[in-house]
Amino acid sequence: MKRMTMLSLLMSLCLATAAWGQNPHFMTGPTATVGDNNNSVLTACSTIAGLGNTPTDITVSCSNVSFQCINKAGNINNANETLTATQQFQPHNGTIKDACVSIAATCPKGQAGPFNVQFQGCTYTVSQNGQVVLTSNLSIPTQ
Repeated sequence: MKRMTMLSLLMSLCLATAAWGQNPHFMTGPTATVGDNNNSVLTACSTIAGLGNTPTDITVSCSNVSFQCINKAGNINNANETLTATQQFQPHNGTIKDACVSIAATCPKGQAGPFNVQFQGCTYTVSQNGQVVLTSNLSIPTQ
């Protein structure tokens, strides 16, 4: 009976260790940079560890992106949009280095711009199998 109890205890500990083995965390970042084409592209990057080998989706989303476009008549059109982009990464030894995702403000075809782009309310979210494992609000550099 003692052997069975000890064996059960050891198996429970092994299973618990396997379940706790994945511990997603940011090693660096996420950090955001703004640049390209009138500062209309926001790129957020990080290094993430503790992911196991599960394919990982990283989403950058900004709930308030304001900018201006100029139509052919020379009129300024103000835009306020939510922009989101998701990219899938495959961890190597549980880590994703340079996990970068970009979003871009764009004007309709035939219009100039975008100008005066402002990114606000931006988040960086890491998901596996449809479940969020990490999220962080992005600090947007002065634009």
